[in-house]
Amino acid sequence: MSIKTKLSLIMSVSVLFILLLNITLNFYTTQENLRQDSETKMVMAATQIAITVEQTEFSSTYVDGVFGDLLRVASVNAAKALDPDINNITNEELGALSRELGVDHISLLIQTENDIVVARSSEAEEIGLSTRSWGYWYTAFQELFKYTQVRSVKEGQTGNHFWSGPFEFSTARPEFIDKWGYYYDGKRNYIIDPYIRSSNIKDFVKITSPDVVVEQTLESNSRILEVTGINPETFGNIYMERDGTDRIHYKLGNRPVKFGTYDYGSLEEDQAAVKQSVATGDSVVFVTTVNGKKVMKSFIPIKIENKAPYVISVVMDYEAISSVMREQMISLVAISLVLLEIVIFGSYIVAGYFTKPIQAILGTVNEVADGNFDRRLEVTSRDELGQLSCRINAMTRNLGHYTSQLKQMVDEHQSVKEYLESVINQTADAIHTTDIEGKVISVNKAFEQLYGWKSYEAIGRKLDIVPPELEDEEKRTAEASPRRRTAGSDRNCAKAKGRQHD
Repeated sequence: MSIKTKLSLIMSVSVLFILLLNITLNFYTTQENLRQDSETKMVMAATQIAITVEQTEFSSTYVDGVFGDLLRVASVNAAKALDPDINNITNEELGALSRELGVDHISLLIQTENDIVVARSSEAEEIGLSTRSWGYWYTAFQELFKYTQVRSVKEGQTGNHFWSGPFEFSTARPEFIDKWGYYYDGKRNYIIDPYIRSSNIKDFVKITSPDVVVEQTLESNSRILEVTGINPETFGNIYMERDGTDRIHYKLGNRPVKFGTYDYGSLEEDQAAVKQSVATGDSVVFVTTVNGKKVMKSFIPIKIENKAPYVISVVMDYEAISSVMREQMISLVAISLVLLEIVIFGSYIVAGYFTKPIQAILGTVNEVADGNFDRRLEVTSRDELGQLSCRINAMTRNLGHYTSQLKQMVDEHQSVKEYLESVINQTADAIHTTDIEGKVISVNKAFEQLYGWKSYEAIGRKLDIVPPELEDEEKRTAEASPRRRTAGSDRNCAKAKGRQHD
């Protein structure tokens, strides 16, 4: 693989890694931003509903007081018309009196040994009802009987000999919302209970109910699937059904779902979230799957002065976040692919630009290796490649110079060698050359004639031609010239040869 391809590949892989890292970081950043944005919108919706609830509290209190005053007037007038002894009063008489006073019904409550019950009423369903399980209502009845006024109950309106409870579902007829008044002046053995049940009250409760705001919120924001007002005191109790209904706690003040619907409920998770939000005072957000649909839930605690806190649950379709994330990812991937193609093409061109001087250097080095020392590189930059080109040019010049010198020396040596060989072959003295081990390398013609050996017989052999008295001198000569020694046949050699022949 060439350097150009390697550089292009390295650059492309590096950019690919950066793009993947950018996509990953962008994915998680966008997801978190969308979740925070969705959470903010849910909190805003819950806050708007809470503000509406708080504002309607003033209207509700005012209208509640108006109806309370009407019921007090009706109670006083009823007290004037009724016998102090309940035994002298009939249900029919109460029906006629209620029509005369302009109320829907009148009931009479008596105190037994351990309860307060409805003994007479113009509505048959009311007769015999026990109030012992009515909470602060029962407390108010006890205090009316004992003190002729209510002292400890903060709910409703309190007056002299009179107490009126808030708007509430009827126990006898749960499909209706009534307004009750209770009067006891201490001069009779029963409490007078006139109450109003009309479409006016129901319409007012509906208008002032947060359900209207919830409907408007759902219509204006399609991403919000459900808004639920939750009563932390009874939410998730053993009597509560999966849809939020409760056959025991169904009153306006104690039902688990105060307003809205509970179609996207996951009871165990929701109950834990409600407790956490009330305990910490902060909203709790989590993502879950309900009825096969992925949703994001937010539980926002709402605190109103002098009121029990409650929680507003907002359910948002997580598909809204997922769709935005998909569009974002598709866009990012498409842009990244285009950028990667540009980088691959550009990196190949850039790599070619950077490797072009290297290719020129490689061509010059190849020619120098083939013996062409006249090739020179053009130096156009001052970077490391430019410096390398300069040094290669210097090296090429030096190699050319040294090669010329060596060639000249070789020619001279060849001439000297040829001259010496000519002189040696023509001289009358016997001459031979040996290597450092004493083996004959070459002999001249005088050597062949003097010793009687042909050159092919002598070459490669170690000849014993040195007289014994000259062996030490020969060794010293060999040690002084370790690479090559030259021996000449002088008179000593001739004498030695003569002795060998003798």
